[in-house]
Amino acid sequence: MSRILGALTLLSLLTLLAPPAGAYVRTRTVDNGNPIYWNGGCVFMVPSTERAGGLAPFEIMGAFRAAASAWNEVSCSYIQLVVEDPQPGLEAGFSTGSTPENVIVFQDEIWPYDSSAAALTTITYLASNLPSSDGEIVDADIEVNAVDFRFTTTGGADRHDLQNVITHELGHVLGLDHTCDDGMISPTPVDNTGATIPSCFPPVSLPPEITEATMYNFAYPGEVSKRSLEPDDRAGLCAAYPIAEDPNVCEPVPPVASRPSCGCAARAATPGAALPLLLTLAALLLLWRRRHGTSL
Repeated sequence: MSRILGALTLLSLLTLLAPPAGAYVRTRTVDNGNPIYWNGGCVFMVPSTERAGGLAPFEIMGAFRAAASAWNEVSCSYIQLVVEDPQPGLEAGFSTGSTPENVIVFQDEIWPYDSSAAALTTITYLASNLPSSDGEIVDADIEVNAVDFRFTTTGGADRHDLQNVITHELGHVLGLDHTCDDGMISPTPVDNTGATIPSCFPPVSLPPEITEATMYNFAYPGEVSKRSLEPDDRAGLCAAYPIAEDPNVCEPVPPVASRPSCGCAARAATPGAALPLLLTLAALLLLWRRRHGTSL
């Protein structure tokens, strides 16, 4: 993990400087600054409906699948999010020796992250001195904060819309980053034009291209606008996974330890810091985690 980012929150604050319309932000590797990406055509998400604070399983799955559909329906992109049937007992985490599971889970007992974060996406990717593999995503987990927040799928100004939150988090799963800088990242990210993204503070003068995007950092209780994508969200997805480059492969990511010329040794994660997993032999590779949180 390299950092926790505030993403959707109660009272959003933004900046005076704005990138031009059509700008989007991709998550980049720590060392080389390359965009992160999935190597195949499908991303399999395994959800849980447990510990959701009273929401019925059919409501939860409806929100999850509708959130995935928002990204799947972008016609200029080939990537597809596959939301599988729910499974009990899922936990977020990553192991080099097993097939990665990209989970969506609720946490209703302990939330060890920023209490303003309504959800958190942890992305594990390969960091390498080889451009062909630097930034390849191998695992992505979404954790939903059912300790500090209550969610709805049917509206209500006093709760947060689950589909709204998950659509934003799935954007992180696909490798997109926030549209403004909340001060948690150094150096400040840049958009696709190479311009430094504006600060999220103070809450003035940001154009709708930033504040209405699904990948905008902030939202209010009852908000549903992030259920649907805006032009910048779609542009970012199509830049990362253009239809002309469709690999025509829809398979789960294999265990990292099974890759050719790859020896692996893991170290425990430290909140707020990068987590390296050393991949020896051939090229020296590192696995890093990045977390994106939604503060609602």
